[in-house]
Amino acid sequence: MHGRVKVKTTAEQEEEKRKEREKNLAKYRAAFNRIEDKRQRGELDDELLKITGQVLATNPDEATLWNVRREVFDKYFTERKNNLKELACAELQLTELALQKNPKSYGAWSHRAWAMETFPGMDWDKELSVCNLFLDMDERNFHCWDYRRFVCGHAKVTLEKELEFTMQKIATNFSNYSAWHYRSSLLPKIFPGPVQGTVKEEILLQEYNLVQNATFTDPSDQSAWFYHRWLTGRENPPLDFVLFHVSRSKNRVIINLTKPIPRNQLRLVLKINGTLVHTEWVAPASLCSSSLWYSQINKDVLLGECDHQFEVVLESSDGSQVSATLTLNACNHEARYSGKLPRNQLFSCELSTARTSVLQDELKACQQLHELEPDNKWPLLTCVLLMRALDGQKHQTEIEVLQDELKACQQLHELEPDNKCQ
Repeated sequence: MHGRVKVKTTAEQEEEKRKEREKNLAKYRAAFNRIEDKRQRGELDDELLKITGQVLATNPDEATLWNVRREVFDKYFTERKNNLKELACAELQLTELALQKNPKSYGAWSHRAWAMETFPGMDWDKELSVCNLFLDMDERNFHCWDYRRFVCGHAKVTLEKELEFTMQKIATNFSNYSAWHYRSSLLPKIFPGPVQGTVKEEILLQEYNLVQNATFTDPSDQSAWFYHRWLTGRENPPLDFVLFHVSRSKNRVIINLTKPIPRNQLRLVLKINGTLVHTEWVAPASLCSSSLWYSQINKDVLLGECDHQFEVVLESSDGSQVSATLTLNACNHEARYSGKLPRNQLFSCELSTARTSVLQDELKACQQLHELEPDNKWPLLTCVLLMRALDGQKHQTEIEVLQDELKACQQLHELEPDNKCQ
């Protein structure tokens, strides 16, 4: 009817979208052809910067084009262009456009770092402010957090100032996992404890108060609970054998250590009946570092109806040695050595050496929170970990009860995914 706007059908809309896509694709291909042609001709000039910039503003993940731009700038640096300051500003503006298109573009962040380091007279303090603006838009962007640390190094920002920054971010939002994580990397550097990687006890006490505020404010948020787990810490167990296993039927020796060892640092010797045996130790999935290693042995070594004495010796990086021995009886197909560590210590050593009184206070706080939030898994899990750290045998009955509650909590989550047990 006259006077009414014609409403396009779905088919017409799809056809228009298809034509638009084809049009954009044709422009895209033409731009790439032009770029390749200019590179082959050695025409590293402003036009090449313009064309690559147009493409990258719409698709910042074309890593090759960022490299093309660097080729142009390398030529300009050699020619000592006098407008480098203008070019630097334009390059930063381009990366900002690219990051608005895709805030997690590896290529755009990498190129921005290259530009800041390569162009002369860059303002690192201003760049730090830009980083903060990006984090205001997306506080979980780990690319921006990494880039910000890079900028802080050049801007000579002190670790203490960075610690204050994490506090500002956490105060704004307790769920800012990146800020908690960054804080955990700063504290051991600013307030080192008696053991490498630890934090002074008085600082730990202050941090416990901070994280308690977060967990009581939002008990279901995992960020603060992970930080609490880090505060409690992990004890670094001494290098030793957890398991030493020999299988006659598979002609295989397996060892499991208390901590992973890099392949290039593995000094492991196997002796059978006092004789050194050639071994090629392999980690599962060909890992470069592992606590689990195995080796095939020649089946002829295990022939004969007699007992075989196995000894495996491991030399650590400081020159000390640990060993394990076992006997494979003639009538058995396998033998096992279960290590020197008590079974309960394998679990209780997960949590570190913070004073018992501090851990007890934390346990009381978590128990109170569990009473307030009985269906929340985080206080439950933390109570179990703290009890194991304090005295796993003493709290064994309580731990078993809490573990049953955790299982029930998980079952409830499977039935009701929106429940706090998530």
